[in-house]
Amino acid sequence: MQCCRYRPRLWNCRHRPKAGKLEVGYFLLAPWIQLFGTFAFLAPLGILACDAANPGASPAAVPAWPTGGGLYLLLGITPLATWGPLYVSRCEPATGLRGAIGYGLTYAVYIVVLFYVTSWRALFRILRGRTTWSKTRRNAETHQGTAAVET
Repeated sequence: MQCCRYRPRLWNCRHRPKAGKLEVGYFLLAPWIQLFGTFAFLAPLGILACDAANPGASPAAVPAWPTGGGLYLLLGITPLATWGPLYVSRCEPATGLRGAIGYGLTYAVYIVVLFYVTSWRALFRILRGRTTWSKTRRNAETHQGTAAVET
């Protein structure tokens, strides 16, 4: 979230391909998109849950969601589910369409569980002025931070 300010430098870099810039740019914006998505997707989900609990009792002030939540699925799940087939076409073409869609839907669950929680936690840390982080020690590193030498 703190590195989002480096996007202009990323876009102006001539040493990176456009696809790489788009990918890195997406990951720099992803936490902010997740914060917005919390409100943008929880509101329709709540309305759908109310409609499911009380069919036909939807207040006139709240328009019915097209095709029983089709808009929610289109905007909420489709972008994530599309990732699977794109990934498989480039990296694992032998997986097949069913596996590719499975990858995409699994990625959607991963995003919801991990990114929503971590994005909100990061925002609260930033708002409280806690902007430092500690590097996680790797197994190949010693406690002093120097690389261990294998013999």
